[in-house]
Amino acid sequence: MLWHRFPVIGNTLSLLPILMGVAMFVQQKMQTTDPKQAALTYMMPILFTFLFFRFPSGLVLYWLVNNVLTIGHQYLLTRADKGQEAQTTGG
Repeated sequence: MLWHRFPVIGNTLSLLPILMGVAMFVQQKMQTTDPKQAALTYMMPILFTFLFFRFPSGLVLYWLVNNVLTIGHQYLLTRADKGQEAQTTGG
């Protein structure tokens, strides 16, 4: 048990919002191509992680699963794109 009270978070650390923040960071890192948007890639997951500490766990779980599915979808699309490029270039 944590004896120190964290501002904004409360008495305990919940693992679900932290996992959601990590998944959100990975998702945005995969989808960001413009270097001007790189700051949002780092700031938004941190902001949402702290925001989601107070949200109901069902909502956080929904957001986490959505992020994980989006990461998988993006990975499959990227892999298919690279395979298609290799076929058209003859490599």
